[in-house]
Amino acid sequence: MLGIFIQLFALTCVTPLYLFLTLITSPVTSSQPPKESLLISSNHLAMLPLTIFLSYLIPTISMGLDFPQYTDLLTHQRLIALWQIFPALTTSIHYILTSLVHTKQRTQQTSEKYILDSHRLRQYILVLSVSTYILPITSSLRHHAFMKSFMPFSLEHSSTTPVLDLATGVKNFLQWDIYIASLTIFIWSFYLYWETRRQNEWRVRGVKLTAWWQLLLVLMFGGPISVAVILLDERERMVLVKSEGIEKKTN
Repeated sequence: MLGIFIQLFALTCVTPLYLFLTLITSPVTSSQPPKESLLISSNHLAMLPLTIFLSYLIPTISMGLDFPQYTDLLTHQRLIALWQIFPALTTSIHYILTSLVHTKQRTQQTSEKYILDSHRLRQYILVLSVSTYILPITSSLRHHAFMKSFMPFSLEHSSTTPVLDLATGVKNFLQWDIYIASLTIFIWSFYLYWETRRQNEWRVRGVKLTAWWQLLLVLMFGGPISVAVILLDERERMVLVKSEGIEKKTN
């Protein structure tokens, strides 16, 4: 129950609230944000993939190990509990990694190098997003269980129909949890992208934008988070290219 409570208020409720607050308070979300608000240390960019792997991917894979084939009951429960605190793990591990690895440009970053580094980071995130979207869909189609896997119980039945068991209730909760958070992130990123493109399109040179039909394909095969990653990446490049007149394209 504690895990469900934490997930509810850490994702479903906090995500929309946090993103809304950034729209009205953060200079990063303005249509023409200052360059200094976007550039971060190359040290942090370099360590983020390893941070995500250690703090989120390993606990997630460990939590999903089949019980009792690979783990006993107590270990399985401990792995589930460990996964619940992945936000704290992410912060702690990233702080340790960035403290151990020092670079000469720890606090300063050129726009050209930042565009390349952040683009590579988002490619890494995009691969994770697409793979975690395609694999369960492929598996559900192969076992003829697409609707059962992705349709929440509360949409299949009336509001007065009792949940069959605890597992069904938890699955219904987690489905709404990820749907609400993903849709919020998608809408937020699309708004930022559209506002930046609308106000700067005629002044931006050297930025190749993804066509709308390509974004629709990504949405179909990679989900809304994959589209959000692409939109945020291109929005950031538009802002930085415009701010300094950079003509170099990202490979």
